[in-house]
Amino acid sequence: MTARTPRPLVLRSAEQIGIVTHPLRLEIVEALQLHGPDSIAGLGRRLERRANALTYHVRRLEQAGAVVRADTRRVGRRDEAIYAVAAHHIALAAGATSRPLLRAAARSAAAAMRMAEREVHRAIEEFPGESARLLSRPLGRRQKAWLTTADVAALHRRLERLGRFLESCHRRRRGQFHALTVVLVPLGPDASARRDRRQ
Repeated sequence: MTARTPRPLVLRSAEQIGIVTHPLRLEIVEALQLHGPDSIAGLGRRLERRANALTYHVRRLEQAGAVVRADTRRVGRRDEAIYAVAAHHIALAAGATSRPLLRAAARSAAAAMRMAEREVHRAIEEFPGESARLLSRPLGRRQKAWLTTADVAALHRRLERLGRFLESCHRRRRGQFHALTVVLVPLGPDASARRDRRQ
């Protein structure tokens, strides 16, 4: 029996994408995805930031539909809201072609790459004894290729399988914590269109 893939949160407006792809908000979403529901105070401890500095950003994510209030718990004399991600995966609406939406999508990719850059620096700084071993392996890989529409669809299916594999590894909580960042973009018109223009 094939496992059902959870439905993603589909971002449909430039405003929604802009809210979710703010660098700090991406860190908040990632923390909730990886570690499960938490309070703003808990997120502050996990992200090493003051809770009052996160309140505005959590509320903005809630407005965008990316996080929801999942529960409350009593802490001392007050109730504390517990937040969770609305969906484990976030996607851009198919067929979204407006310029503001595309610019927001570009900012999303750029934010993910900046997070990856910080993680590479942190890995080298925090594991000095392993730096030589880390640097002897490809920390990052960039590759270009001609892909048909069918190739891109096949690649997406493989990435989905890879995502499920990483999620199953993460649930085991063994080994060393790693991060993987993937960005796939078309770089030009279809090869057949290029040939047509030359003829």
